[in-house]
Amino acid sequence: MRTENRFMCNRRKEWSVATVGFRRDRNCSSVDIAVENSVLYRRILSGIVVVPEFPVSEFFFRDLGQVEELLQRYLRAILPLKRRDRPTFTDYGVFDYADVLDDYAVEYTGAGDETMIEELRSMFTNAVNWDCVGTLYNVHPNLSLHAQVASFVSSFANPNLGQDVSSGQFAATERSLVRIMSELAGWATDGRGIFTFGGKATSLYGVKLALDRHQPDLRRRGLVGRPVVLSTDVGHPCHVEVCNWLGIGEDNCDRLPTTAGVLDPEVLAAALRAHYRSGATPVCIVATGCSTNSHSVDRFAEIADVAGAVAAEFGAVRPWLHVDAVIGWVYLLLARYDFVGNPLDIPEQVATILHNKYRMMADVKFADSFGIDFHKTGFAGYNSSLFLTRHPEILHSIEGGYVESDPMRFSDYSPYLYSLELSRSAHGPVSAWAALRSLGFEGFTRILADQTAGYLRLKQLLGADSRFQVLNRTEESNLVLVTLLPPDLEQVDADTPPDAVARVRALNEQFHRFVIAQHAESASPVFFSISRGYDFDGLQLAPVKLYSFNSHFDRAAAEANYAAIVDLVHRFGRDSAGVGYFNWIEFMQLKDTRGRAAQ
Repeated sequence: MRTENRFMCNRRKEWSVATVGFRRDRNCSSVDIAVENSVLYRRILSGIVVVPEFPVSEFFFRDLGQVEELLQRYLRAILPLKRRDRPTFTDYGVFDYADVLDDYAVEYTGAGDETMIEELRSMFTNAVNWDCVGTLYNVHPNLSLHAQVASFVSSFANPNLGQDVSSGQFAATERSLVRIMSELAGWATDGRGIFTFGGKATSLYGVKLALDRHQPDLRRRGLVGRPVVLSTDVGHPCHVEVCNWLGIGEDNCDRLPTTAGVLDPEVLAAALRAHYRSGATPVCIVATGCSTNSHSVDRFAEIADVAGAVAAEFGAVRPWLHVDAVIGWVYLLLARYDFVGNPLDIPEQVATILHNKYRMMADVKFADSFGIDFHKTGFAGYNSSLFLTRHPEILHSIEGGYVESDPMRFSDYSPYLYSLELSRSAHGPVSAWAALRSLGFEGFTRILADQTAGYLRLKQLLGADSRFQVLNRTEESNLVLVTLLPPDLEQVDADTPPDAVARVRALNEQFHRFVIAQHAESASPVFFSISRGYDFDGLQLAPVKLYSFNSHFDRAAAEANYAAIVDLVHRFGRDSAGVGYFNWIEFMQLKDTRGRAAQ
């Protein structure tokens, strides 16, 4: 019986195909092996120059030169797309997934280097360039070069941080960061923690430990009664989602109202009493450690005191206090800065803002746990999140009896015995360690000072321009919410007629469509979103949302971005007619994550 087989010929890293006829060996289960061992096959090769099998070894590590050559080829093909003055790697536009999925299909025959590089390069289509200071989109910083490179290089060991016996001292990066951040939080001896897959997971760990403290036999019996989690109206939507994932139920996440983004302890006390009287069990309070929009910080010490006092009234276990500090953790790094001596000559207004943020975040020591996203404000790659608690005995008993030896020696560290993930990448810890180690406390202090000076300058410029109204002028966050005003309006407030409000909203939505249309032609140096859900005096104005945690963002960058926005406004007034509608927000179904507030 005759058949055909396809062989690949390696000529300068490019693959060509030869078709060869052969006779099947009935006694061999592998056709390729039978062909290799056949006399007929050897005779065929005597007249044809061909490699008899797919050279699989070419795709795995052999030596340093092989890696350097391939890496250089990838970088030369892709990095020219990354320009500091361009917010996206390519022109920005809509594509249908059905049209591109075949581009990344996995076929029977493997692809050569050039195909691999070309296809990876195409994946950068529509990708946002976070190194551009004009990228003003959400809490998403650029990456430290050391974080990127260290993370990539660590993959050559392919460590699984479930245990240290196979991952070596990569596990020490995790333990070192746990120790450093615990000390900064005021938990020098008690702090323990674990890296996990994102900010949502840090809140999941916090609520899980709260449940375990209130119900020690939870692992065997499951949930008993009606546990309740208390969050706030400025808390992240994941607080509600975690209640779903843990079986508590979204309706049992009570989203309490805040004043200026901060939870009033008296509001908390009233809510706790109401839940106890209804027969529910408040198990966890999720406080805000720097909200996304306003950077508001709850009063952790007062919350802890109120929770303990009200629980004592009902003879109950104090609710666990978890702080969602995935943004605000970075201000703990200011603990080492001498604000009195001010050796970096930080401007007084900026220094006052930073010192206040540090002092508010330093009260995280009163919490039972908190979460950190190094990929949000730590210049580490996605994803790099750390959960910390001052109750290691509860953390380590999630799956039953894990005990850490003291002193700990190699082979003693096995967090897979209690962690949510059994397969644990070293990417998060290595990326975070590389960013913090290379920049140091001083580097982060300089960057935070520059960013703060930058957003103050941007607010100042926009606030002095009659075409704009800054809606969050008094908030001390890296976010600037600004609305474009029609020529006949000087400002918008609660007394503005509804038809005028509607015109303002329509104007901002159309302006944003215009800007996105410019990105389709690489004609805009700034990239931002609008906030349709932002509430300003009870009004939804769809303001422009300018957000930056870029390491290069400073006063000069703020002035350049202001000039770019003004130029866009001029062009918008001249060229906006007929701009097609494209806004990625409209393609997203917003989750209803209001918890009890939705009822």
